[in-house]
Order: sequence, then C-alpha cells, then structure tokens
Amino acid sequence: MIILELACFGLRSFRQVTKLALKPGLNVIHGRTGAGKSTLFDCLQVLLFGLDAEPLRSGITGANGSSQAAVTVRLRGGDVYRVIKDFAKDSLHILRWDPTAKAFAATPVEPDILGRLWQPECDGLPLDAVRALTAWSPRTSYVPAGESAAPDFTGGMTAPATMTADERIAKVQRLAELKTTLAQAERLSQSADERTEARANEAEARHRLAALDALRARREASSQRKDEMAPFLQGPKEIDALLDGYIKALPALEEERAAIEAEVLALTGQIERADAAPLLKTPLFWAGAGVTGVSFLVAMFVPLPGWTRYVCLAGIGIGLALLVASLLLDFRRLGRKKTMETARTELSRKLARLEERLKKTYAAPVALMAQTGCPDAETFKAKRRAALEWAEEQARFEREEAKVLGGGTRDSLEADWQATKARADALMQVAGEDVDLESLRDAIGLLTRDLDASGAATAPAAAPSPSPPTSSDPLTAHASEINACLLRLSEERLQALAARDGTVWVRRRGGAEAPIEQLGSGETLQARLSIVLGAWAARRAGLGFPLLLDDPLAGMDPQSRRIVLDTLTRLGADRQIVVFTNSPAPESAGLVQIALVPS
Repeated sequence: MIILELACFGLRSFRQVTKLALKPGLNVIHGRTGAGKSTLFDCLQVLLFGLDAEPLRSGITGANGSSQAAVTVRLRGGDVYRVIKDFAKDSLHILRWDPTAKAFAATPVEPDILGRLWQPECDGLPLDAVRALTAWSPRTSYVPAGESAAPDFTGGMTAPATMTADERIAKVQRLAELKTTLAQAERLSQSADERTEARANEAEARHRLAALDALRARREASSQRKDEMAPFLQGPKEIDALLDGYIKALPALEEERAAIEAEVLALTGQIERADAAPLLKTPLFWAGAGVTGVSFLVAMFVPLPGWTRYVCLAGIGIGLALLVASLLLDFRRLGRKKTMETARTELSRKLARLEERLKKTYAAPVALMAQTGCPDAETFKAKRRAALEWAEEQARFEREEAKVLGGGTRDSLEADWQATKARADALMQVAGEDVDLESLRDAIGLLTRDLDASGAATAPAAAPSPSPPTSSDPLTAHASEINACLLRLSEERLQALAARDGTVWVRRRGGAEAPIEQLGSGETLQARLSIVLGAWAARRAGLGFPLLLDDPLAGMDPQSRRIVLDTLTRLGADRQIVVFTNSPAPESAGLVQIALVPS
C-alpha cells in the first residue's frame, strides 16, 4: 500500500483545505509545534485502521462546523481507493477509482469494510495488530505478549546466556538461511548494478535518438526560409565592409548632393527670371522706341517753326539713346544667362560624377540592394544580418547533428538503442526482490555472537529442523531483525532486546542487562524504534502497510538523527515510511520533505 495523498480541513489547525502529496520511500512531514503533525497522524489512524474519531471531533474548527479528512491509497494489486471521514457527521465514505470512467465511484460501507479492503496488505494479521506494528508515536508503548515469550537472552549478569539444544538448532538453521539469503542478495545486488547501468545506457541512447529527431525537425523548419535568405548571402567576401563604407559615406554624399541641388535650383530660378525679361518686354526699350517714333513722325509730317525743330531732333536723339541702352542691357542679360546655364551644367556634371563614383566604389552593395528590392542600405544591412544568423544556425545544426551521430547514421543510432533496450529488458526479467544487505549482515553477526557466547554443544546433525518462531509477538517472532536495528541505531552500545516477566530487557555491550524503563530517554527511544522498525522490516514480503512514525527524532543529537534517517531511507526504499517531526531532515536521495505551516 502506498499513500498517494492526504487531505484535511476544518480540524484543529487545518482551518483551510490542506493537501499533501506523498510518494514511495521516506516522506518527512515537518513543522513547528501546533502545525498539525499529530492531527495528521491521528487522521491516518482513523482513515486506515478505523480508530475511534471521537477525540478528533472536539477539535472541529471549520466554517459551519464542517470538518473532513481523506486519504488516497494504491494497493499492491493496483486498485486505488479514497477513504473520507466526515467528523461533523461522523460518517465514513469509501470511493474506488474506475480507470475506464477515469473517476472515483462510491463503494458501499459495511461493517469491518476496512478490514476486508486492506486484507491483502495485512499479512494475515487483524487490523488492530497491523496498527500496532505500523503506527508508532511517543504516546504508544510496546508490551510483551506474555511471560511465555521466548527471550533472546537470560538474566545472567556475569555469565553468557545459555540456550537449549533445540534453540541452538533453530538458530543454526536460521543462520544458514540468512547466509544463503545474503549470498543470493549480493548476487542480485550485482545484477541490480548491471540493470541500473543497462537502463542508463538505454535512456542515453533513447535521449540521443530523440535529440536527433528534434534537431532535424528544427533544421527542417528553419530550412523553409532558404529562398528568403539566399539573396542576402550573395556578393564578395568584403561585402559587409563595403556596405559599412557605403552607409558611412551616405550622409556626406547626401549633404553634398543637397548643396549642389540647392545651387542648381537657385541658378534655375535666376535663369527663369532672366528668360522672363527679354528685350521686347523691357520698359526702357519701349520708351526709347516711343520717343524716337513720335519725334520722327512729328519731324516728317508737321512743319515746325525754328526752335521746335531742334526740340524734335533732340527727341529723336534721346529715343535712339534709350534704344541703344536697352540693347546693351539685354546683351548683358543674355551674357549672365549664358554664364548661369554654364554653371548649372557644371554642377549637374559634378553631381553625376559624384553619383558615378559612389556607384563604382560600392557597386556590389548597390547591385544587391537593387536585386533584393531593399529601399535603403539600412534595411539591406538588417536583412543581411538576419540571413547571416540563419546561415550560422544552419551550420550549428550540422555540427550538432554530426556530434549526435558520432560518425554513424540515424539507422545505426536506432539499432544501438534497440540493442540497449533489449539488454535492459532482459536484465529486468531476472530482477529479484530488493533486500537490505546491511540488515542481513547485522542479523548474521548477531546470531553468530549469540551462538559463540552460548557455550552450548554443537547441534547434532541428525536433529530435526524446527520451524522458525511463529509467535505474533514481534519481539519473539522477529528478534534477529529487531536486534539488528538496535545495533545500528545505538551504534552497538545496546546488543539485544528480550521479553521476560512482562518486561522488555535490554542487554548492553559487555553483557549488562537492564529493564527498558531504567534506560535514559535517548536509549529508550532507540530500543522502542528498533522494535517497530525490525518487525516492520521482517514482514516486508507480506505486510503492505506504510510505516507511520510520529516524532521519532525528538530529543536526538545530530549523529543519532542521521543514523535513524539513513536506516529509514534504506528500509523504505521499495515501500513507504511517513515521518512526522519538528525540523526538516538533511536533503538526500529518495527523501521527500513537506513543510507544514500553522494557520
């Protein structure tokens, strides 16, 4: 069983809806006092084991008195269930995921429905016994099953513990089984390394193939701009330098051209004004012609007395003088007009020479601008820059493709991927169940020390092989695994645990024994954790429930916290452990951390 999601609202500190997504492996839910860790721990016991919800109902804080908690779990068979508890109405709802409809469907709630639903995960134990094995908190305590529980050691303080011949035979057989299991596990561990390497090689080959296809798709999309970019990539190698020179020369050229055009325009205006005032349109010419004509007619047709004749002759002279002056002025006008026309022609030639020199010096960029239809050099330069970037992108695609192919082809790359995939699939078919090698070695060491210290005779070869203990008491049924955890958590300061006279006894390094109640708080916590961790680890094959630990790290020093967290990470590698604690754990592989913030 894997808890996928835990949700709660309207209960104690969870006034708003809070959802936590959990994953396989070790999940650490941390938060300050009052954040709701114990509330979530109690909710899980209500939802998974049907624990009485009355203590939680007093903590309803939701609007209008509403309060609910829900857990979504996936069983080992693949079924997904969601269990919802309405604390306000004291009702239970169970939904089952329908993969066809892709929705949850209601399941009838009957008496002992949780026991029937979780039966495949219980390893043949009743639900109350499963809760005792998988839900631990400082508020719970381990009580031995009774005085008949077989201890690992006796109460002798100076002499080593003794055991009967049958007990020795059972432990020798158990030791042989553990050694066989360890040898198989070590072979599987080596095979696991090969599987990991094969999977990594297959993933790398698949990634290379996907990268090649993505690269080719991008290159194909980019190649569609070839017709647009090709005209801007033509020209000599120095085209960019010529283009820059052309762009730099344009302002001076425009300034000079504007000055010449202004001069030409001014000369044209003056020429036009000169053309507008010919000889026949000047007042001086008409005045001279009028005075001369009138004086001549008067002199010809009117008899004049003495002195008036001289007046008439004077008028003819004045008129002729005016005509001569107008002719001289017109000759001057025509001379100035000729000079201005010559100057205008020279300016036009200068402008033409300037244009010709510019076109001859920057013929390549000018021709490309005309060919591509760019209105000015700046536009052409911008488009050429884009074309050069496109060409560099194409070259980069080619380099990356060559790097991915590594001298081969896509077909050879796909063949390599198929080969690595086939090898990985073949190795996965021989994969076995993951086993904690350290726990096996600790258990073997413990049994070996017990057998060496017992002083009993070697078991006869013909003796029958008894079955391993079948007691439901964890300290009796799983003594090897529990004591292996104790050795690890206490760094071998504490050697073994045993149940005797209704009390849990602890043997220290050196053989000294003491009831668990007489230990310090730190050692008591290590012993109690060893019982629940060892029992849960021993039933890994049949017990599918996750391990729930409420504040197992309280009061521990950093070294002890690290040892506990490392142990939990190994034990939860292929299962699920949920730890509620005050402070976050150091980041490590396989660890999921969730922070709770009090409302």
